[in-house]
Amino acid sequence: MKKLKVILFFSVVLVLILTYIRINKFKYNYKEVNNVEGIVTDINYYDNKVSFIVKGKEKVLVNDYNSNTKINLGDKVYIEGKSKLPNVNTNFNLFNYRKYLMSKKIFYTFDLEEIQITKNDNLFYKIKNSLIDKLDSINNNYLYTLILADNKINDEIYLSYQTNGISHLFAVSGMHISLITGVLFLLLNKVIKNKKITSLFISSFLIFYIFLTGFSASVIRSSFMFIGISIFKIFNLKVDSIYIISIIFIILLLVNPFYLYDIGFIYSFSISISLILLTNYINSYSNYFSKLFIISLISFLVSIPITVNQNFEINLLSPFVNMFFVPFVSFIFFPFAIISMIIPSLLPVFNILIFILEKSSIIFTLFKIELVIPHLNFIIFILRFLYLHLRF
Repeated sequence: MKKLKVILFFSVVLVLILTYIRINKFKYNYKEVNNVEGIVTDINYYDNKVSFIVKGKEKVLVNDYNSNTKINLGDKVYIEGKSKLPNVNTNFNLFNYRKYLMSKKIFYTFDLEEIQITKNDNLFYKIKNSLIDKLDSINNNYLYTLILADNKINDEIYLSYQTNGISHLFAVSGMHISLITGVLFLLLNKVIKNKKITSLFISSFLIFYIFLTGFSASVIRSSFMFIGISIFKIFNLKVDSIYIISIIFIILLLVNPFYLYDIGFIYSFSISISLILLTNYINSYSNYFSKLFIISLISFLVSIPITVNQNFEINLLSPFVNMFFVPFVSFIFFPFAIISMIIPSLLPVFNILIFILEKSSIIFTLFKIELVIPHLNFIIFILRFLYLHLRF
């Protein structure tokens, strides 16, 4: 088993080196184009424009500054206009819009002038459009965020979540997937007595859920973790979770090396792998709140280099703040979000929970203890992380 861990370790190192080479050798072969054709896979509405992703031979981000044309997911479109390269960050170490788009395999944007739309009858897109229409009728930003992984939380409030180190609770990830799969298991086991069939059904649902959430990195990671564990259980194979998550990590980077520009990808894998490696230490604490604090502390320590490279500061009270928000969001807020979507008459109660959540976060920010740290070399973080991988 130790030998297998060493092989896996060097496989991860090799893939990271290969990823680094692929990223650095990548060059924009940019040529101006005046038309784009494909299927609309994502739409975002802003005050001054509509942005949507068109997937044809490649993915393109289209910006519409003038038209009020109603576009739905799955529509086939032919667009005329002008292409251009995405902007990079003008200040060193700040947000790089070009790298952000590259993490989604989008290499240029397109300003729309004329559009032709052909409606698509694809069943999956019909279901997603129906869900979006339902959420539009409810008009609650947290439901979009927690169900479709489409962050629509007010910027000022979300900043307070980031300051307190709890923004991860609003990114659909392992916690949310665990709750969803747990509820599905509970319901399906009463109807389907065969656990293998139940696991197969839930795995199929998770693949569709990955599509619903726009292939979010954290949703892919947590969903394929469940699917991988289920497959090995079906064949009665005992495989450590660290092998499963490492294989998922390797496959995703081989498919898309630019995932290393996706902050959600980095957070999700670095924290999850660290928690898996330290499972025995975490489980040595039997008390729920002691275990919760240790998990929060490990997550906080592991994420420091990532957070610093993003914000240049950390809140030292973050592990303690999580002691309040993690149980509240996990056991009350998120379950009630799902129930409120199914039974909209309960939305007034959910709005009370939103009020409690937001006011509490703002109050906690008043007591923050921030430590400003200069930019850290990400290579050092990777090496430290790989050492932890080998050590355990």
